[in-house]
Amino acid sequence: MCSTPYDLQLQVFREEVELSEQLQKPLFLHCVRAIDDVLHIRRELKARQPWIWHGYRGNAQQLQQLLPHNFYFSFGFHFNEAALLACPMERLLLETDEETQVPISELYAQVAQLRQLSLEQLVTQMHQNFHSLFGKIYS
Repeated sequence: MCSTPYDLQLQVFREEVELSEQLQKPLFLHCVRAIDDVLHIRRELKARQPWIWHGYRGNAQQLQQLLPHNFYFSFGFHFNEAALLACPMERLLLETDEETQVPISELYAQVAQLRQLSLEQLVTQMHQNFHSLFGKIYS
């Protein structure tokens, strides 16, 4: 959905995947309408590092399709409620990079209520997920 030729986007994406694998670090994805290509490249390159779907707005069915391939899902304020509820807690991340001045604490409160968790439980899980993804980097 941008002016950069799609073939060039795919070429650069493959290079980023290879770099992620070499450095053994997770890869953040900002992806709109290219789920099939993303999965194809993940299989083609036999990527093993976790991939984090930044600003995930897809539906629960797409999320289920991605889960077996070591994806994490980062949700902002504009999310599909069914997808958020379908996301396993150990693969859930939260973010506020969207055009909003609303503090992340409000997103945490909203998600805790939807997931029927205490705020403390959600914060603990987010910390565990962060450590799972980046612990070896920050140890």
